[in-house]
Amino acid sequence: MKVLISLLMLLPAFGAGLQIGNDLASNPVEGSIRLTCNDRNQHQIRYVNCSANYLSPSEFSSFVLDEGERVDADEVTLYYKDHKGRKKSKSSSFDAEKGESSKKFNLWIYTLLQRPLLNYYGENEIEYKLEKNGREVATGKFIVNVEKQDTKYCQSASYWSSNMDDCRFPQNFCARYFRDYNYCQ
Repeated sequence: MKVLISLLMLLPAFGAGLQIGNDLASNPVEGSIRLTCNDRNQHQIRYVNCSANYLSPSEFSSFVLDEGERVDADEVTLYYKDHKGRKKSKSSSFDAEKGESSKKFNLWIYTLLQRPLLNYYGENEIEYKLEKNGREVATGKFIVNVEKQDTKYCQSASYWSSNMDDCRFPQNFCARYFRDYNYCQ
């Protein structure tokens, strides 16, 4: 009986999670391109190995409460652990009528200016706090599972550019390449 009560205490007061669902897939892709750049007096050919890891069904999602759950709140804060184990947070205004955050959270993209909410494969525990006028009205947690899929390989491709900078910084062509080849499907 004590075990059952303990388990019930771990459940959030409200059903919550991501609008796209809490079971996601990581899709690594690889391939190579030949990039030819021509600019008036210059000519360069660059061979580039491209790799990326896309999250499906999406790399962005809003936070939602289960359908039928209503909380009078105007802000939501999501707490997560970064890749070094430090607790971090991301906030958004909250639409109480819809039961969802006003903005979508970055789940997977890591850049100089962006940090993702999810950091690893398997279980990612996310805690949330809903507030109204700065006062806490509900808290809880949910698990987002990320399953790593097998790496997919795209066929090689060739691209041409009239901008020499494209050969010096070919990352944009890698993103285009994966889009053009439907992420190696």
